[in-house]
Amino acid sequence: GNAELNYSTPLGKKKAFQLEMNTKASFIHSVDYASETEQLIRSVVDNLNLSERLDISYKIGNQALGANIQAGWLRSFSQRNGFMETSALNLSGGINGTFNLPANWQIVSEFHIFNRDGYADNTLNTTYCIWNASVSKSILKGNLTFKLDASDILNQISNVTHNINAQGQIETWINSLPRYAMLHVIYKLN
Repeated sequence: GNAELNYSTPLGKKKAFQLEMNTKASFIHSVDYASETEQLIRSVVDNLNLSERLDISYKIGNQALGANIQAGWLRSFSQRNGFMETSALNLSGGINGTFNLPANWQIVSEFHIFNRDGYADNTLNTTYCIWNASVSKSILKGNLTFKLDASDILNQISNVTHNINAQGQIETWINSLPRYAMLHVIYKLN
């Protein structure tokens, strides 16, 4: 079962600020079979997830700034022998901005910090920062754009992630390039 509440409202006389809140709660009662031997054992695991996210953005003309913060709590428990109960806290926060400069230049940047703590396995207790940015220049009345993108500038994204699912810990391997720079040449046909 799960429930979610979203709230959004403009703020200020000119409504230049936008406030958004998102509250989530979920409970998963998972029944499966697990075994370390040939005999299957019934495995019942309960997971409770609670989270709150707050976003605020400010827009004036073509410029935009934003900030967000999120907190999530996971409680995972079971009567199964050998099950390691979890009471973990996931925190994140970040800022972002879009800056339209004279002569059709644009800079877009975002910076986020992610922290996970309280897991029994230290591979799940992580803190890392992600910074992505791009700079672009448009010419020919905006029809031709040159854009340089940089992803994971601080080189902190791993291609291996560890998470908790309904029955326990999972490990995911992704074969990709998390850190890269890419040059775009974009021509609009009107």
